[in-house]
Amino acid sequence: MRPIATLICALGLIAVAGASSARETAAAAAQVSDDEIKAGLEKARAALDNAVRRIEELEARLESLNGNLGAASDGFSSLSAHLEDLEGKSKEACAPRPGFPLVFQPYGYVKVDVIYDDARTSATDLAAFVLPEKPGFGSDRQFSVTVRQARLGVNILGPDIGTGKQTGKIEIDFYAPASVENKPELMLRQAYWQLAYPDWSLLVGNAGEVVSPLFPNSINYAYLALSGSPGYRKPMVRYGRTDKVFGDKTLQTGVALVRGIGSSIVSASSLDDEASDAAWPVLQSRIGISIPTSVGRPLTIGLSGHLGQEEYDTVVLDGSSLKVTSGKGDEYMTYSGNIDWKIPVLKELDFNGEFWAGRNLDAYMAGIGQGVNTGSTQGAKNFAKALNVPVDAIGGWGQFCYRPKQLPKWLFTVGAGIDDPDNNDLSGAVNRSRNATYFTNATYSLSDKTVVGMELSYMKTSYINDCDGDDIRVQTMLQYDF
Repeated sequence: MRPIATLICALGLIAVAGASSARETAAAAAQVSDDEIKAGLEKARAALDNAVRRIEELEARLESLNGNLGAASDGFSSLSAHLEDLEGKSKEACAPRPGFPLVFQPYGYVKVDVIYDDARTSATDLAAFVLPEKPGFGSDRQFSVTVRQARLGVNILGPDIGTGKQTGKIEIDFYAPASVENKPELMLRQAYWQLAYPDWSLLVGNAGEVVSPLFPNSINYAYLALSGSPGYRKPMVRYGRTDKVFGDKTLQTGVALVRGIGSSIVSASSLDDEASDAAWPVLQSRIGISIPTSVGRPLTIGLSGHLGQEEYDTVVLDGSSLKVTSGKGDEYMTYSGNIDWKIPVLKELDFNGEFWAGRNLDAYMAGIGQGVNTGSTQGAKNFAKALNVPVDAIGGWGQFCYRPKQLPKWLFTVGAGIDDPDNNDLSGAVNRSRNATYFTNATYSLSDKTVVGMELSYMKTSYINDCDGDDIRVQTMLQYDF
């Protein structure tokens, strides 16, 4: 064979062998790619199956969560229904029922007072007047912590009588005289039955007096008693009514027959006192009018007064001493004329107060606790007949109360009161001639049940034939209502 042919055949054989090798390599490569693809597909399918299972698990959990939410919603609905049921039962419990005609609603508060005085007052916990400060003895300073003003009460709701609401009240605190501080005795404040119709009411029992019905906003328990604010609580039969007059004005009228009490809280008189010895009850009455104002609180002005009689058994000279005889004694009138007012000056500011004048007012927390001067003048034997002079007095109090709109939990008060007996009716034994108090305080509501406050006051008491006394008092308090 020719060399060229041989060469061409060799090249052809080489080409065929290369092509066959290329085909085998391509086939092998194709085989590998198919396996990888199959493996990838299997892996993707497994991942997809896993994702499907995960989605199914999530759907199952979502359905469970929806079930829980539904159960919670049902629970809230059940709770809401239960609360509504309790509210209904509460309202039902507060209404008299034929089978149980009386409902009792307890109330009260715990009040803690911390007090500092730089002079001796008539009572450590409450300051009604200052005792004489003798020269050379210095200031008789006092410190006190007391809870005696803690109050307990119960309102008693009875069955209606027609359109009349039948109620009662019993209320006590712990300010009975001569109590030991850490075991004080109970003092009855109020105990009465009342029947109230839309226009009139009838009250029988121990309650606040008709005359001078307002009280200063003082932290001191005495509330300016014997220092310008008259009135107390007594057994009575009281009738009151309200009527619309002149369009939107409200006329308030009240009249009461009251048991006379012939002694004040600073007197040691017995229960069988001078007023109880009288044959007539004390007559009290008041008429007032309330006028709506643009600030949302009415302007109220009232006129009131009382008229009564007291009987003092005869005091005679028996050897070297004075002797009280039984039987009918000297009679003395007790009376007063009073004005009270509540004036809303601004939406945040009120001006309240009272003015009064009268005679023999010790039982009404006036005349600085001096009703009839039964002292005596000294004679040759150091005794003579008693003076037996009823003490005339005049006085009043006023205060501004401010509750800022921006600070609704704060209440600020500044006020003053004065009690001024007629010096001509006094003597060495009955000798308190003037008593004035000036005070300012601030209270803050920690909650709707808890109030804290502080008061700074200055009191000065003048005497005839004795040294005057003045006192600066700092009093803080915490009160929890229930």
